[in-house]
Amino acid sequence: MTLDLVAGDIESYPKLVPGTFLHTHQLMREYEIALQLRKEEREFGRKGRFKKRIRDPKLSEAELDQLVDKEMARYEQLLTARVVTADGFIFFKKRMFKVGKDQTDYLAITSENDNLLLRYSPDDRGEKRKYYLNLEEAKKAVSSASTTVVKIDPLRLQLKFKEYISPHLDIQTIHWKRDYLAPFHYLNRQERKLVLRLFGPNLFRLDHNMNMLCATGIDEVRIHNLGMRGLDAGISNSCPHNPIGQRGEMYLENRILHFSIGIPSDYESERKKRFLCGTPRTE
Repeated sequence: MTLDLVAGDIESYPKLVPGTFLHTHQLMREYEIALQLRKEEREFGRKGRFKKRIRDPKLSEAELDQLVDKEMARYEQLLTARVVTADGFIFFKKRMFKVGKDQTDYLAITSENDNLLLRYSPDDRGEKRKYYLNLEEAKKAVSSASTTVVKIDPLRLQLKFKEYISPHLDIQTIHWKRDYLAPFHYLNRQERKLVLRLFGPNLFRLDHNMNMLCATGIDEVRIHNLGMRGLDAGISNSCPHNPIGQRGEMYLENRILHFSIGIPSDYESERKKRFLCGTPRTE
């Protein structure tokens, strides 16, 4: 089943076949293919090498050319587009779920199946499009075996701008190329959990992915918006006890691969168009 890019944001999710919407570490595989195609294009010409990947004797030369053009355009688009991922994010304190009086800020990274933002159509959320989360559903998502939970405070965050607080965790890919897995061990326990969950899904793939990015001129990975405070505020003052549900987005800019976590809202539709990487429904 061939993956495709679907224009839109989270609200375009119902267009996809369940299970084909990609998580960050799965998108890294798509990036790897895209970058390899770009390399082969330089070495073997625009179509020469890619044609060998498609071995279907039933295709005519014209059909093959058309298929090659489509696939190369899709991967070229993937390298430059903002791609919404299947990962879900919930910021919470344990006392929100009436589990002790823990004041620590936590970040839960969920799979597609536990991504609460994907469970409701826009109509279910009402005209104001507020992303309120049901506490019981959030508790189940946080407790799921496929969910990774990290503490926010131990993350050694940088600030992007002095005048605008935008915390992010930096990961230097250049060090991976020079010193096998050493940067991973320099991260503290919570940072390792976060990086491995998003760019793994195991140490071998993490090492491979970081070296792949470095080899293609991407010097740094930034995971944004991890320093959120005031979690009790929810998304609005009228909803004081709900955890905040968010979604992830991956995009390239200069020599940096960005992974951002943000709350979907109306004003984002005015920004650069996002894409979902998955297989559209046919019915």
